[in-house]
Order: sequence, then structure tokens, then C-alpha cells
Amino acid sequence: QKEFIEETILSVISQDYKNIEFIIIDGASTDGSVDIIKKYDKNLSFWVSKKDDGQSDAIHKGFMMATGDIICWLNSDDFFIPGALTNVAKSFEKNPTTDILLGDCMYSDINSNIIKYYRYTKPRLFLAKNGLIAFGQQSMFFNRKFYFMSGGLLTDFHYCMDTEFVHRAIKSKSKFTVMHSGSGVFRWHDKMK
Repeated sequence: QKEFIEETILSVISQDYKNIEFIIIDGASTDGSVDIIKKYDKNLSFWVSKKDDGQSDAIHKGFMMATGDIICWLNSDDFFIPGALTNVAKSFEKNPTTDILLGDCMYSDINSNIIKYYRYTKPRLFLAKNGLIAFGQQSMFFNRKFYFMSGGLLTDFHYCMDTEFVHRAIKSKSKFTVMHSGSGVFRWHDKMK
């Protein structure tokens, strides 16, 4: 997604929270994305462009390399708003037993204009059993220890891997915290997954 990845990268490296380990796992893109990634090499902790077994596999590989206490993933067409990661760090400091932090989510059009804002509530088992798990993956952050202890993403899932993971977390009575401020933006366009 060459047309979006530079904005995604800039949204991370321009955060005012600077204690960031930024890892990019690219699945051997041939569209020019690698040239953009190389341009920001000095801002990255690690990056690779190599064939993988799909999105879940790539995310899991990145998480295996991460050493921080809080982990998340941001797809190549999505982006963070300014101040997002400072708000995340403050929320984890205030709620240190959090397993999963869910921020409110925003949707943008193809040109990065915010078109929707969703204010989420704490996930509930009753709603999950009935097919309703409301969250925005771009605004979801994990306690790293919890992620691995819970089994993480199922790497053979190519769609809805985040929904399956959150459903499992709800069933196991994991500790969710909801942060009512935006952080990640989901870009709505005709080539999105």
C-alpha cells in the first residue's frame, strides 16, 4: 500500500511519546513500499521485507521481536493521531493491571479526513456471545506479557484475527480498560482488507 505507508510511518515517528520501538514487517512488497520504508530506516528499530504466511504471521513475528511492555500493530494504510501514544502510556500507568486497552476509534476517507468517531464501551461476554464485539484494532494496545500468555493471534487466521483474539480474551475474563480518547484511525477505501 505504497500510497499510504509513508503517512502511517510519519504518524508513528512524529508522536510526542518517544520511547517507541518501531518494527515494520513487510511481506515482500513489490509496489514501491520498500523504497519508502528505506527512507525512514534510521527511525526504525527493525524492518524486513520478506515473504511470510500472511498478516497474522507478520504481526506475530513483529511482536516476538518487541521488547516493550505495551505492544500494538498498525496496518500500512492506517495512522495514529498526534498525542495518541502519550495517552496510551498514561492510561496504562493509571491502570497497571490492564491486559488490553481499547481506545475510541476514528474512520477516515482515503484522503485522511476523519469521517466517523466511535466511542466504545468495555467488552461484555453477553454481547460477545451474540456477535457484538465493538473495538477498533488501530486503537487496541496489549500488555505484552498478557499477549503471549494468552496465546496471541492465531497465525492461520487471515481475517478477523483481532476479533477472535478479543473474543477469547473476553471469555477468559481478561482485564480491559477503555480509554475515551482517539488514537488510531482506520482508513476506509476500496482496496482495504
